[in-house]
Amino acid sequence: MRAAMPRRPARPLTARLAGRVPVVLAMVAVGATAQTAPEQQAVDANAGAPGRAFTITPTFTATQTISDNANLGTGDDKKSGSVTELSPGIHVRSTGGRFVGFVDYELDGLVYSQGSSKTELLNSLNAAVLTEAIENWAYVDFKASIAQQSMSAFGTQSFDPTLQNGNRTEVASYSLSPYVQGRLGGLVDYSVRLTHAISRSDDSAGFNTTTNAVDASLAGGTALSLLDWSADVSRILTQYADGNGETQDTQAVLGLNYKVTPELKLSVNGGHESDNFNGSSIRSGAIYGGGVDWHPSEISHASASIEHRLFGNSYAISFEHRTPRTAWVVSDTRDVVTGNNQPSVGSQSAGALASLLFASITDPVQRAQAVASYLRQQGLDPNSTINFLYLSNSVSLQQNAFLSFTWMGVRDTVTLLANRSESTLLASNASGLPDSFNQSDVIRQVGFTLVGSHKLTPQSTLDLTVQQMRTTGQTADLATTVRSAFLNWSSQIGKHTFVTLGARHAEQQSTTVPYYETAVIGSLRFDF
Repeated sequence: MRAAMPRRPARPLTARLAGRVPVVLAMVAVGATAQTAPEQQAVDANAGAPGRAFTITPTFTATQTISDNANLGTGDDKKSGSVTELSPGIHVRSTGGRFVGFVDYELDGLVYSQGSSKTELLNSLNAAVLTEAIENWAYVDFKASIAQQSMSAFGTQSFDPTLQNGNRTEVASYSLSPYVQGRLGGLVDYSVRLTHAISRSDDSAGFNTTTNAVDASLAGGTALSLLDWSADVSRILTQYADGNGETQDTQAVLGLNYKVTPELKLSVNGGHESDNFNGSSIRSGAIYGGGVDWHPSEISHASASIEHRLFGNSYAISFEHRTPRTAWVVSDTRDVVTGNNQPSVGSQSAGALASLLFASITDPVQRAQAVASYLRQQGLDPNSTINFLYLSNSVSLQQNAFLSFTWMGVRDTVTLLANRSESTLLASNASGLPDSFNQSDVIRQVGFTLVGSHKLTPQSTLDLTVQQMRTTGQTADLATTVRSAFLNWSSQIGKHTFVTLGARHAEQQSTTVPYYETAVIGSLRFDF
């Protein structure tokens, strides 16, 4: 199985970046502390830079990790060692003009004191840029990411991507989506969007995917002022392993929306769909569904929808609520997933939770910048994840339930993230290569992240992060439980200088790849 596949030597940075980039949004673990309201802290953090539509912030971080199990080995294979991490980075923000968005990139150079690979380069990228090509009509939406993820759902897992792990690989994704939108005759809104997305795995070209999609829609009103209509036609084609297998889905849907009150909207839809998600020839049939959207106030929002599809029922339920000091997000979704970056349906992040706290900042880019600045002030890792993504070329039906809550006191903050996903195989992987679904037709993940944070002084914070993720299959031997507890002290020791010291204990319970690991970690970061 792929879990035992050895790591390849790291390639030069130019080779590792070549041809990369689809849309993997990293999940952010939020454990923020507050002495003032978060919006005001965002203003304070960005004081001195009002009206700056374009900013470039270089960063450099040096981190030293000393671990009693740096290779995540078991028994006699367990080896202590150190990991030296040198991480130059750059953060670009644009909030005005024809280009609006951000680019966050960091190159992690790792030097191991022992192991088969003495050095390694890891890339971390999160970018989203919207370009207004023709004023008020044509746009180009670009998103990109590079992140570490697991090759097998049942192999060795770790919340620290820098430790040596034969089950870890680097996945780069990008999507380029030009579109036009406007109004016909002052009565009907229209939009046409093309999307080209690519996902590339560092260790296996067999898990490379290319997706091309087209979507065209119309929307307008009726003689009844509270009733409007919509029409949408879309086609999505995903190719696996450089053309070795593909899935496709074509839909034509008509919808009606009725405003019962200004806060409550009901909708129904129906149409036709054809796909090959079952792994055989193209099948066709009717699809139909309905939904409700309720927005009782600026601080609360609830929605629910269900749709009958050829593979069964899909649904999406969500609830969001915030107060001056709390934010709540609950969601439950069920939909088809075609290939890489599982699990993905309905995945939520604490970054979205923090964004909810900053909802008073209406500009999405400025809000994202405020959230990022706020997290950095607290010395928190913006890239830790709740569940482990794993490579797959299989088509699966995934149900994903998510709960998040954060409470922000004067000096203390508590954040809880909980997630449960269940992926059921619909069709064997289209590329013909083995993946985790060759071991089990059903893959379940249940996990949580709990962060408690205490503000010691205006410049220093103490955080405790406890994480657990359990992955199971259909048999008893396909079960792994990963736990981690991390105590971290962080402080701002200069205008642009931050230091952190921490200790961690982690373990994985498994019949095949168990391990225990304890480490101390120190880092120094400069924001230029």
